[in-house]
Amino acid sequence: MTVLPFPDRLAQLQSRIKADLESAEQHDEARIDKIVDAATALAEARELLIQDIAFGRWCDEAQFHLDKNDRAALVAMGANPEQLRNVLRASTRRSLRLIYEKEWTSRFPNSGKPGKAEDHAPLIVPPIVPPVSLERQRERQEQKRAEADTRQRLKRAEHEERLRKMAQDQLRWSEEQARRTAEVNKRLEEEVAKAEQSRARAEQLGIQMPRRSGSKFPLTVEEWKQCSLCFHPSANPSPEVKERLMVLWNNKKKVLTGED
Repeated sequence: MTVLPFPDRLAQLQSRIKADLESAEQHDEARIDKIVDAATALAEARELLIQDIAFGRWCDEAQFHLDKNDRAALVAMGANPEQLRNVLRASTRRSLRLIYEKEWTSRFPNSGKPGKAEDHAPLIVPPIVPPVSLERQRERQEQKRAEADTRQRLKRAEHEERLRKMAQDQLRWSEEQARRTAEVNKRLEEEVAKAEQSRARAEQLGIQMPRRSGSKFPLTVEEWKQCSLCFHPSANPSPEVKERLMVLWNNKKKVLTGED
């Protein structure tokens, strides 16, 4: 047993075609409209039943009371209902085959030759996208939008990560600069403190310290005399004089040697 596609629609088309053909035989005033409607329905059924054998068997079971030539003519002309209506209005013939062969093909030569119903090629119509395909298409669009949003979020995250690393590097650099500055200031303060201690000790011992940097001579006359008293072969300075000259000698180290 052959399983037909779209059984509900084909059943509707069968009833429609039979009713149209019966009305066309009984009422001449409605004949044109009924033939056009029957041809349109038959052409649609031919599109649904692509296999020639299945279409022929379906027509036989429906008992349309059409021979193969009339049936093929209706299928060919049913694809253009308005043209068919104009031809029927201008024709005095009642045979569908003769109308097709004598009038239809002369006015519309590109419409093709009907031949047998089994040999008739299916009409080419735009494909009908089923609801599932439309749903799938919407899902793909949603997926594309989601992917685009994900890429955008990743770009923003990468940009924020770069900014965060730059801020961290800047903070580390600032902290390092602050640490170095603090160390330099600390050493300067220590050197200043040592210099002040040395100056205070020298003043306590009565040693004259140079107040002006960049002096032309490393020793004053008084300092030279004090050193002579200590360095003379016959000199025997007291411990206080030795201590005072030792402080003076240490203070003059950088001037004499260039080192701290």
